[in-house]
Amino acid sequence: MANTASDDEDPTENGNAPAQAASRGKALGKLLIIAGGVALLLASAVTGAYLSGLLDDLLGNTAEPQLAAGTEAAPPPEPIYYALPEILVTLNTGERRSTLLKVRVNLELPNPTDQTRVERQLPRILDYCQVYLRELRPEEVRGSAGSARIREELLRRISVAVAPAQVSDLLFSDLFMQ
Repeated sequence: MANTASDDEDPTENGNAPAQAASRGKALGKLLIIAGGVALLLASAVTGAYLSGLLDDLLGNTAEPQLAAGTEAAPPPEPIYYALPEILVTLNTGERRSTLLKVRVNLELPNPTDQTRVERQLPRILDYCQVYLRELRPEEVRGSAGSARIREELLRRISVAVAPAQVSDLLFSDLFMQ
């Protein structure tokens, strides 16, 4: 009748202790994965709402500055358009027959004071444009994609030539290839 401490313990418990610990670890791992997924989903939803501007009303942030009573914001200056002289170049065809490209462009200047800078840099602007246009092949000029590519490249080159003045856009008056 001598009961020992081992008699109070269930013999089936000792054999299953490692299995129970392993199943508890798996359950805890699943719980951590689910909690991490929920946290990641919540963080991405908040970030998306913030970047799209949905949280601005809730947080009280507005992009427009609050004006004092009785004061009005001065409207930005009207952009001006500066017409460059006509540019006429022979395209790079690699053949005996020459192909001409005639280009007339207007520069949109956001600040009227930049016009003097553009006028002073006019020889450089024309040089940059002519060097670029002479290297074009006729197939690079055709179509709306060709026009867009020429606009982008001329705008980049002209912006470099007139820096620190800004050119906000380049508008074609004439783009003719013969």
